[in-house]
Amino acid sequence: MSRTVFILLLLLCLQLPSFAAARRAYTHNSEYLRDHISDLISNWNGARLEATSADYATLNLRNGTRPIKFDQKELRKRNGRYLYMNMRVKEKESRYGFLILPDNAGFIRFPVVADGNFHIYNIDLADENGRIRRPESIVFSDSGKSQTIHLLGFSLVGNPSGRSDVRILDVGTVNHELYSGVPNQLYLLLHNTGGKASDNLELESLKLPFRVVESNRFRRKLPAIAPQARKTVLIDITPRTPGSGKLSAEVADKEGLSKFQGTLKAVNPPLIPGGSAPGMPAPAPLPAVCNVAAFYTPRYTTADSWKNIREYTPGRRPVLGYYDVSKPETIDWQIKQLTENGINTLFIDWYEKQGKVVHPEWFDAYRKAQHRKLIRWAVAWDNSSAVNSADEFRRIAALWIAGYFRREGYLHVNGKPVVLIKQPLRLDRNLSGQLGVCLAEARKQAQAAGLPGICFIAGLTPFPNQKNVDHVREIKFLLANGFDFVTDVVHTSAEKPGDVPGVLDFEEVADLNTRMWAQRRRTAAANYIPFVTTGCNDYPLRRDSAEIIENRTPEEFGKLCKSAARFIAVNKAPFFLLGHLNDFDRGASIEPNAEDGFRYYEALRDEVMTPGTRPPQNYGPTALR
Repeated sequence: MSRTVFILLLLLCLQLPSFAAARRAYTHNSEYLRDHISDLISNWNGARLEATSADYATLNLRNGTRPIKFDQKELRKRNGRYLYMNMRVKEKESRYGFLILPDNAGFIRFPVVADGNFHIYNIDLADENGRIRRPESIVFSDSGKSQTIHLLGFSLVGNPSGRSDVRILDVGTVNHELYSGVPNQLYLLLHNTGGKASDNLELESLKLPFRVVESNRFRRKLPAIAPQARKTVLIDITPRTPGSGKLSAEVADKEGLSKFQGTLKAVNPPLIPGGSAPGMPAPAPLPAVCNVAAFYTPRYTTADSWKNIREYTPGRRPVLGYYDVSKPETIDWQIKQLTENGINTLFIDWYEKQGKVVHPEWFDAYRKAQHRKLIRWAVAWDNSSAVNSADEFRRIAALWIAGYFRREGYLHVNGKPVVLIKQPLRLDRNLSGQLGVCLAEARKQAQAAGLPGICFIAGLTPFPNQKNVDHVREIKFLLANGFDFVTDVVHTSAEKPGDVPGVLDFEEVADLNTRMWAQRRRTAAANYIPFVTTGCNDYPLRRDSAEIIENRTPEEFGKLCKSAARFIAVNKAPFFLLGHLNDFDRGASIEPNAEDGFRYYEALRDEVMTPGTRPPQNYGPTALR
């Protein structure tokens, strides 16, 4: 071999590592990306992935809701905690994507930003115990239409990856009551879904539909946001004049811009009769055509109990602020707002843990509230399934009899104190079929204490995804075993094929519930109490597997309340029962809050108030400042 040929071969060998490095650096090449993604997929289910650009791969979906199956061997081999995607979706084509878990274990939902720009997704595959969930398939869209998605990255990674990507999730006022001349704060809820911190974040613009006082200087520099973190930024605002219209905000760092558009309204402070006197003005209960009851959770007693709302859904902040139900003044304000909008009865969530009542603070605060006589209340036994013996049932019945039934304001129907038992069928199984015997013994205990007995209400929980929701056999069984009334305790909905997993439509839920009342009525006669859902969106608790009822509006809620009022007028039920007023963590709530104000209370009020009534003006503590 000549010296020249030897030198050329040596130089070629020296260059081979650099060629390999160039290949590794070529990760955004569409052909390489296509092959890399294809290695993870075992069945495209009609979708097609193509290398159509120098930078990104193009995924063509015939039907956005068809699942694309993962290769499980490849997932186990790569074993990453996060599914990283850099993805672009056209405007208005999708709202959600899903990772479907095997063995009917549920799903992981992720919001899709459909604005025509590339966005970073780092989907955490770990559950609350840190175990990695390997998805069976991925659904890129909640739309059944064909669509095109561009991908700059798609892989399993150990840590959040990619650039920073800050999104404005929500903008609103801390206090719903936005009055001219009264200081308030605007919140911006931001989320960095990327793999790097956003260190140079700035408020590019903020446009309000009214003028603000000169002291409001909107700072341009915003605090840094770590990867995967959320941050609520507060901005002081004091409207100079009333005004309503569009609100727009833009935040940006060196990686991109995020926009938000909404509406905002500032009004003059209300003229409150007696408003110059210290403290809350006395309630003026609304004359109504029927009784309205509602579930109430007493768990909001500390700053920590509001932690999820502060972090994930600040728009749910109550008009009363992050209140403490152990304070009598909180109860008085709630009584005022409830009774002035037609609600006169509360079923208080009640349960024990290790033999002690959990969250007893409400009961003590109620006894000290100045206006307690205006509201009735009763126990809603929330964890009856924890009871496994007749002796334990007798002990709890004795506790109710001695501790609650003779208290001021306790609800009586037909002269008897009321207890609502949730999940009674499970309780019967725990008691080996002796629930009817236990109810009869509890009534004897009450009679021995000088009471006429106990009125028991059974709270049904619909079976998951059950299409036939009449529960004829179950209702007959409960009434035959000693329950005086039957009602429901959660919304009923049967998902249909093609529905978005975990996402329901309020109008469909309301329609199903009104049809269900008629079915229940045929079985239970006058012993059925209609249940009105207050919605659901438990994202603060379940995050990516939350159940969501979309498109709830005050108008649709008002229609449902109107139907319930008509139902009990005809069927002579003692009241109709609303879902939770204030379960903010589960999104089952209509209590006045920063996002909705009093709109849901007023929708109810307008359907149940006596004709010709002039309702009281709604306001919260801010109006008295």
